[in-house]
Amino acid sequence: SKSYPAMLTLGQVIARWGKADEAIGLLQRASALAPQSPEPYVEIGRLQTIRGDVEAAIGQYEQARKLAPKDDHILDALGRLYAEQGALDTAQELFSQARAIAPSNPEHLLSLADIALRRNDPAGAKSLLDQALAMDAGFAATHYTWGRYYLHLGQSERAFQAFQESTRLNPESAATCLGMGQVYERLERWDAALTEYKKALELEPGNALANDMLGQVHLRRGKLDMAQASFLNAVRLNPKFTQALLHLGEAWEQLGKPEEAIQNYEKALAQDPNLTLVYNRLGNLYLKRGQTDKAAAYLQKALPLEPNNPQTLANLGRMALLHGNPSEALELAQKAVGLSPMHVFAQQVLGEALDAAGRHAEAAEAYGRALEKAPNDVDLMDARAMALSRSDQPGPALTLIDEAIARSPGTARLEYHAGLILAAQDNLPKALESMDEALRLDPQLYACLFDLAGLLEKVGKQQAAFACYDEYLEAGDQGKLPKDARYELALERYRALREAIEAARSGGGLKKLFGGLFGKK
Repeated sequence: SKSYPAMLTLGQVIARWGKADEAIGLLQRASALAPQSPEPYVEIGRLQTIRGDVEAAIGQYEQARKLAPKDDHILDALGRLYAEQGALDTAQELFSQARAIAPSNPEHLLSLADIALRRNDPAGAKSLLDQALAMDAGFAATHYTWGRYYLHLGQSERAFQAFQESTRLNPESAATCLGMGQVYERLERWDAALTEYKKALELEPGNALANDMLGQVHLRRGKLDMAQASFLNAVRLNPKFTQALLHLGEAWEQLGKPEEAIQNYEKALAQDPNLTLVYNRLGNLYLKRGQTDKAAAYLQKALPLEPNNPQTLANLGRMALLHGNPSEALELAQKAVGLSPMHVFAQQVLGEALDAAGRHAEAAEAYGRALEKAPNDVDLMDARAMALSRSDQPGPALTLIDEAIARSPGTARLEYHAGLILAAQDNLPKALESMDEALRLDPQLYACLFDLAGLLEKVGKQQAAFACYDEYLEAGDQGKLPKDARYELALERYRALREAIEAARSGGGLKKLFGGLFGKK
């Protein structure tokens, strides 16, 4: 049928099936049939709200408002959307208008309570909530908003009770499921949180926020593929969903896909250019890739937005280290730690800066403070173990590096560092074993190859050391490592060994033993 009522009803039914795009098309056709009716605009706005496309939803509700300026429900829904955008004064004015039109509707008191919470005015919110409760104790939305109030105060148990009552009164509220899921997350009951978020998606299949929250739980539990799928769903539903784009970028990072992470972070910035966190993420990604110019460009954008952001300061500190300026790095890291003493990354960069300044015992202390907050971080264990070794504490260093290897077996860098620590203890046979294992795991770990050559010299295995230096120099000639001071030292030791071996043996026998090696350098 081409009648307005039939088209409107069909759109509403299709929407309940989770087919938002198809439903919106039908509702638009209904609107064309009855251009003076606000209802299609309201329905489309509701679907856009579920998707998380606040801007599009506002457009629809504004059209409905023009057609029905005294409809308190339209004013309230529009106010909530403006509140999501941070336009709190506009939202409050709309809620006040709605309340003046329908003073007996507790919904408008709840909306005003939401504004009070957003303004960090819990006392004001409580006063409004008490009024709403007195007006209608059986209104599910009142108990839902009490739940949000208690979440704001960090009172998880009372929030749980409020959401539970809201669910009893209205078992089909996706918003209450999301609130309950947040409570379970705070209680670290991850399976229960997942159940609530999945229930929300059953009630509203097109809910982008529910997909995003589901993905965040998967991400915290290390279920990266499942997290990625949830975030992709959220972004598919709402390509402008900044939070989901940010989380999708984080998932790509953890999956070892930096290019994909960068793309999503850039999309997030296109929606909101004031995201300090995203500038930091991009800066950190480029730092890891050694692209310090690009890293600097992003971090310098973050700094004016939040001059005292410890993450930004720590990232700038790490960049200063890469530029060979440990004193600047130390100053930045100390400022970051002063602002947030338990910031793990800031303590880590402080440790790196102290290490670079030769203050290894203090570096070990900084890494230790970071490990208190992140006790399972293998990179921090490794860094602290090396700092302990450099500060003449090889025993604790070896214990820590062994723990790191147990947590992350088969990691070449850890085996290499174990070798260095063992060498500092003069346990050369074990040190050689560890370095051999490191090179078996990663034949291109050239720093280990260089140090292995030195150990082999120390134990009198000149021929093996000579072969290691030769391989190291070959890598330098092929552009696989820089021709820096270490390369020059390797070349010097290579030539010295060649002369020593030539002096000890006859030229013919030596050539037969080493093949064509002597003609290479």
